Amino acid sequence: VHYNVGKNLADKGNQSAAIKYYREAVRLNPKYVHAMNNLGNILKERNELQEAEELLSLAVQIQPDFAAAWMNLGIVQNSLRRFEEAEQSYWTAIKHRKKYPDCYYNLGRLYADLNRHIDALNAWRNATVLKPEHSLAWNNMIILLDNTGNLAQAEAVGREALQLIPNDHSLMFSLANVLGKSQKYKESEALFLKAIKANPNAASYHGNLAVLYHRWGNLDLAKKHYEVSLKLDPMAPGTRENYNLLRRKLEQLQKKGGA
Repeated sequence: VHYNVGKNLADKGNQSAAIKYYREAVRLNPKYVHAMNNLGNILKERNELQEAEELLSLAVQIQPDFAAAWMNLGIVQNSLRRFEEAEQSYWTAIKHRKKYPDCYYNLGRLYADLNRHIDALNAWRNATVLKPEHSLAWNNMIILLDNTGNLAQAEAVGREALQLIPNDHSLMFSLANVLGKSQKYKESEALFLKAIKANPNAASYHGNLAVLYHRWGNLDLAKKHYEVSLKLDPMAPGTRENYNLLRRKLEQLQKKGGA
């Protein structure tokens, strides 16, 4: 009963109260692995990593085939920068649950942190094979390929992802960035605008569309979207500098026009 009350509270977002009930469930039954896993998971989210690790380690000792607890333990170990142990925990989770897209996703994040790019891409690809609508795994693939200069591959993955999840604005945004770098301005613009329509208050969407217009020479539109972006997030990294560069350029053009 304590476990179920805790779970209901956690589902409603009341973590502090949920912790109390989960703790009581574990006190009443010190081998209650599901209560340990859920409690460890909440503590992980609250960055109370030591206790989270103790609980999750205990859960997998009691029940060695508990895949979800192994994955959560891996996430905690990753946060504690104990990467080898984290990798081990993820693979143990996958051994006990063959089809585990979220675990492949987290494994990919670990490999990306270690600059093991091919391994990261393979892990994320596995996640999307098992769960074709795994938006985060698709997105990370696009961003990693983009950041490592593999624009053609990034574009191919982005198009594949959007065929499967056509209304995902974060995928539209990532692919729009890639197309902009490949100088496919018209298509990039269309995707940025679609992403903004779906999520109008994302400062980065406006900021990156402004960069596209800036590169493309549509300076008035660039100015407009820089201003929207800065209004939504005055601290947006890079946006303020880009905006100032654009304003200087516009002033110079006005002077030339006046002369």
